[in-house]
Amino acid sequence: MQDYAFNLSKPFSIVLLLLMLTACKSQPIYEALGRPIHTPAQVSEQRIGQLIKEAGEIVGWKFKYGAKNELIGRINFPRGAMAEVSVTFSKSMYEIRYKDSAELRYNGNSIHATYNKTVRRLDEAIRIKLNTW
Repeated sequence: MQDYAFNLSKPFSIVLLLLMLTACKSQPIYEALGRPIHTPAQVSEQRIGQLIKEAGEIVGWKFKYGAKNELIGRINFPRGAMAEVSVTFSKSMYEIRYKDSAELRYNGNSIHATYNKTVRRLDEAIRIKLNTW
């Protein structure tokens, strides 16, 4: 009876291990480039920056101002991991680019899937905030 139970659990263990390895897989870095903004003409670039900052804070990002029309966003994850992005913007578009990270297996071309998931969530929050007037 014990041998039968072991034989059933072995294939299950292998499938579970493969799923775990796939879930932790590195992916190409996600960047949101050339995202259009449809705002009324009277909306200032300063206001657009404020709206981007508000959208990011809703999904857990903290922002500080960088160069003109640039926000630097940072999010911290458990166990010391963190991600940093540069969000540049104008009255007609915005872009999110990788800036820095820690403990996310960045190698110059790819990064942990958690980074991409989090940046996609930031991108979606910004699009919603900027396109609901």
